[in-house]
Amino acid sequence: MRKMTLHRINYVLLAVLLGATLGCSGRQPKPAVAQRIITKHFQRYAKKFPESSLGRAPVTSAEVQGIEEVHKHYLILTTALHQQDGQGMRARVALEKHVPGGWHVVAWERDE
Repeated sequence: MRKMTLHRINYVLLAVLLGATLGCSGRQPKPAVAQRIITKHFQRYAKKFPESSLGRAPVTSAEVQGIEEVHKHYLILTTALHQQDGQGMRARVALEKHVPGGWHVVAWERDE
């Protein structure tokens, strides 16, 4: 009987610790992860639309300048995009978190 009670207590403690660990995880991606996601998105965009300004001078890197959480799993990032020809532009990028797949770019617009 005593052995059964100790096993139950161990399972309850494990469940509480696991819940606390997962519940306290960050709701926003790290800046390095966000920069990688945005850079990859704009590189794919350049291949899809080669006649656009981003297609003629693809994005080489992105710099996250601000993060605004609209609601859980939905962010608006203010970014500075650096292009291959030395030019740059600012953009507002919306990221959404898909549970099995991670963060994805939903929309973007130039930020003048």
